[in-house]
Amino acid sequence: MQNSKKTKDELEQESQALRQKLFQLESILQEQKKIETRLKESEQKYRSVVEQANDGIAIVQDTIIKFTNPRLAVMVGADELINRSLADIVSFDRLPHHISENKPYKSLDGVTPTYEAALRHKDGKKIPVEFSAGVITYEGRPAELVVIRDITDRKNFQERLLEAQKLELVGRLTGGIAHDFNNFLMAIINYAVLVKKGLPMDSLAHDDINQIVMVGKRAAVLVRQLLLFSQRHIGEPCIINLNDLLSNLSKMLRHLIREDIELAILLQADYPFIKADSCHLEQVVINLVINARDAMPSGGKLEIETSNLTLRGGPGDGHKGLAAGHYLVLRVSDTGSGMDEGVKAHIFEPFFTTKKPGQGTGLGLSTVDNIVKQYGGIIEVASSCGKGTTFKIVLPAAEKIEAQDNRQQDSQALPTGSETIILVEDDSAVREVTTRILQKLGYNVLSTAHGEEALKAVRNYSDKIHLLLLDMVMPRLSGQEVARRILEIRPDIKVIFFSGYIDDTSLKAGHFIKGAAFLQKPFIDVVLAQKIRKVLDS
Repeated sequence: MQNSKKTKDELEQESQALRQKLFQLESILQEQKKIETRLKESEQKYRSVVEQANDGIAIVQDTIIKFTNPRLAVMVGADELINRSLADIVSFDRLPHHISENKPYKSLDGVTPTYEAALRHKDGKKIPVEFSAGVITYEGRPAELVVIRDITDRKNFQERLLEAQKLELVGRLTGGIAHDFNNFLMAIINYAVLVKKGLPMDSLAHDDINQIVMVGKRAAVLVRQLLLFSQRHIGEPCIINLNDLLSNLSKMLRHLIREDIELAILLQADYPFIKADSCHLEQVVINLVINARDAMPSGGKLEIETSNLTLRGGPGDGHKGLAAGHYLVLRVSDTGSGMDEGVKAHIFEPFFTTKKPGQGTGLGLSTVDNIVKQYGGIIEVASSCGKGTTFKIVLPAAEKIEAQDNRQQDSQALPTGSETIILVEDDSAVREVTTRILQKLGYNVLSTAHGEEALKAVRNYSDKIHLLLLDMVMPRLSGQEVARRILEIRPDIKVIFFSGYIDDTSLKAGHFIKGAAFLQKPFIDVVLAQKIRKVLDS
């Protein structure tokens, strides 16, 4: 009986152990189901991420594509990529060794290496891409997870940045040449004027000298355009007749466009005066004309028009951001290819261009926009594909009395004086001709060649010095530094800077000297005489 009862206990124990194992097995199976569920969810999420990725993704084994996401197919314009060689769609200068040799790559620092390559579109176009590949296991075998990113925008930006840097370098070179050239022109023009004033009224040489002066002034306009290109021209707002400016520019504009483009200039503004810098306005017109020309590769019509506009300040005026008042309107219209709304939204952004590489920097319209805003105006653009483009620029009109006063001032004889002026100019020809002009105007002149000499003259001169007239860009000491030191010695002295070229470090030097004025080289005797009296009498 004991053996039979013992057998029952043993059976009970075995049964209990079996139930425990079954329970453990059920727990393991449930855990496996949970893992499988999580794996499926993870796979679904992975596939969703891969399918929605902006980059092309592929799995490659033995250089053969085994899987791709939809984005990669779109990038190459192909419906089916599976079982094709990776080399069919991606070209490298040198194929990464771990792909060419089918050796999964593990970098020492765990960072997946990237390469620049070209993705071949089915139409033959090559797309610049950034390529990276990391090791994974696919269907039980080593494989490469390849990520291909389109870097076209990055490449375009790098090219534009490089172009801008080239322009900056050319601009600096241009500015340096303009500095020397302006000194030559100033000496030529003013010596010619001095010779003319020393001749009898009936001398036959008057006409010849007038030609020298006229050609010199035309050369000065050319240098001014070079300075605008290099963006080293200091704006001097004054009252400008826009109709006259366009008339003077018309010959240059005809050289800028082709013979198959008809140019019409309609000067319809009956009061065309605005307060601005003439060089800035010329740059606006030239940039818009070049833009219109490029929009008409097969020819067309380019129309430039001026008109007046009066705003009452009501909501019906239709010119957002402008207060009530009188305005001058400049329209530049072409019959070219036009723009869609997407392009119009970006045309004033720096470096944005629809032109081919090497044909445009994307800076022209951005410059126009900045200049117009600087003078309190607005630009409106009307354009549609195939129907041409019109740029409408609205600028505040100048007060009539101010324009009349400006014309009366131009007609007056040279103002003179007897004050003492210290002149600081490193170019000997400019220094000598400026000294002669000042002396003929009646001023007492202390002529110096550089800043240290000027400081010595100021310390040694016992009487009052009324005006400091100096070049802004000089060796040894800059004009700004010379002016600062002289003002410490003679705080009541007034200052006029002049220069034919302004670099970035001295561009706003005049703004750091209280009451300082500025003259752009080359200037003639009447401009110098008027500026001196204006500063001394203020």
